[in-house]
Amino acid sequence: MRKILNILLIATAAIMATSCNNSAKKSAEASASQQASAEASATAQDDAEKWEQSRDAGLAGKVIEAGPDVLIEAVGDLTETGWKNSGKRPAVIDFNATWCGPCKQLKPVLEKLAAQYKGKVDFYSIDVDQSPELASTLGIESIPYVIVAPVGKAPHAIVGFDSADAFSKQVQQYLQ
Repeated sequence: MRKILNILLIATAAIMATSCNNSAKKSAEASASQQASAEASATAQDDAEKWEQSRDAGLAGKVIEAGPDVLIEAVGDLTETGWKNSGKRPAVIDFNATWCGPCKQLKPVLEKLAAQYKGKVDFYSIDVDQSPELASTLGIESIPYVIVAPVGKAPHAIVGFDSADAFSKQVQQYLQ
C-alpha cells in the first residue's frame, strides 16, 4: 500500500511540475507577445512622429504631394460622413491631374499660398489619376477641386480656377 501511495505521490508531483512549467512557458510567451506588440506600436508611433517632424521642418511652406494614406494620417479620413479636419493645422487639399490646364495654372498659386502660410496651414496635392478611388468616393467630377479644411470645422470646396486673386481670397475667407 505504501508503494502505491509513494507512486501516486511521485506521479502527482511530476504532473504538477509539468503543468507549472507549461503555465510558465505560456506566461512567458504571452509576455513576449505583449512586448513585441508594444514595441511595434511604439515603432509605428515613432514613425508617425518622425513623418510629422519632417513635414513640419522640411515641407512646411510647400505643397506636399500626397496619397490617401498621408491624408488620413494628416487630417483624418475624408471619406467619412461629416468629416472635419482632425489635424493640428488647417489644410488645403488640391485634387488635380498632370494633363489639366487649369490645374497647372493653380499650382504656382498654391505654392505661393503655402509659403505665405508656412507653419500655419498644410497644403496637399492629390493626383486624381494616381488616387482614382479617393476622387470617386468624394464625388469629384471636375478638377481642379480644392478642399479648404479648417481644424474641427466643416470643409469648403472650391471647384475650378479663374484667377490667382479670386482663389487666394476664397482660401483666406474659408480659413478664418
